[in-house]
Amino acid sequence: MGFDEKPISETGGASGDADGETGIGGGLLDRMIGGATPFDTKSVDTFHKDADMFKDWAGQGKFAVNEEAMRAYTKVCDAYIDGWQHVQREAQLLTTSAPMGSSPFAKQIAEYNVKVAEGDERSLLPNLRKMYDGFTKMKEGLAIARKNYNEADSDANISFTKFKLD
Repeated sequence: MGFDEKPISETGGASGDADGETGIGGGLLDRMIGGATPFDTKSVDTFHKDADMFKDWAGQGKFAVNEEAMRAYTKVCDAYIDGWQHVQREAQLLTTSAPMGSSPFAKQIAEYNVKVAEGDERSLLPNLRKMYDGFTKMKEGLAIARKNYNEADSDANISFTKFKLD
């Protein structure tokens, strides 16, 4: 998401078609996925809020996705989820002050590095965790949306079989 665009959570709901810029399909998902960076707390918060909304919308049956779309976006979610699970333990090393020397300045730098990694809710590791949670919710929303698609397709098939051609 660019700086001049509204977050999905502030647009008032889904509109447009699945391939439009404001639609539930590529537009919404692309902006959600492409806009977050763990170094920008605002973008992480927006992504997390949008992921919550995405899952809620799917649960309310507001949209559906076909198998191909689900696979493509699930692949993106899995890349982040699997990557975070892989480096999570190593990332915890950032919360330990590195030996950078014995001077007061070296100690200050080491303490500052720890603060940047996990000094508060705007730090790197909390943002990474929030993104992990967002991608997890997004993946759950995709599964629900796929179920919505299957149910709609099944309903359409049932309705179609009621017609008899003479």
